[in-house]
Amino acid sequence: MPGNEEVLSLDLEDNDFLYPIRKGSRIYGFLILSDLKNAPRWNEAWTTLTVRMGPEGVIETIVDEFVPHSFDTTVIGGQDATFVNILELIPCSQISDRVSRVVLDDKSCVLKIVRFQSEVPALQQEVVTYAILASRSFSLAPQALGYVYEETRDRTVGFLMEDVLGRTPGEEDLDECRKPFDFSMNAGSFRVTSTVATVKEVVGSKASNSDKPGGEVPG
Repeated sequence: MPGNEEVLSLDLEDNDFLYPIRKGSRIYGFLILSDLKNAPRWNEAWTTLTVRMGPEGVIETIVDEFVPHSFDTTVIGGQDATFVNILELIPCSQISDRVSRVVLDDKSCVLKIVRFQSEVPALQQEVVTYAILASRSFSLAPQALGYVYEETRDRTVGFLMEDVLGRTPGEEDLDECRKPFDFSMNAGSFRVTSTVATVKEVVGSKASNSDKPGGEVPG
């Protein structure tokens, strides 16, 4: 049904890009790069290339119809922020569609990127959150190390974080798990949403079933 298509993700293959697309109740996978190479104007110089089906059923392309996505880079480090070309990073392992482990200067880091303009606000808010935590000396949050860009710094597509390794927490770690909630409430910089309330309820439930006193997270 027209208008019912949704691009689910962008998966990197060895020599191509796979777009899983939902059409109705089915999901299809398209290897896009091999087809794009045959599009008109592909071999010209361009920053962005729009490829669409024209009114006569012929594929048409438009060079630089839109500006590549990027986000605000003044939050972490200000004018002294660290910028890293994404090509300088050595891939190590994939965590999710937008999160991976990479190596920079022999150091393991976590890379978070945005693939589409629609993903920019969420990552931008995450950067702001880490900046607030760092400014308030919250020691449990991983350190934001800098920004990652494509070609030029005005095309910032992600940021690097400290790679923190550890075990999966259990009920014995309840007190440590309480600290981020206590900190966020006391800092007055975070909104309590239904998602946070749900997490608080789960934590409180675990506490009531353990030998630790208390069943609510202080707010």
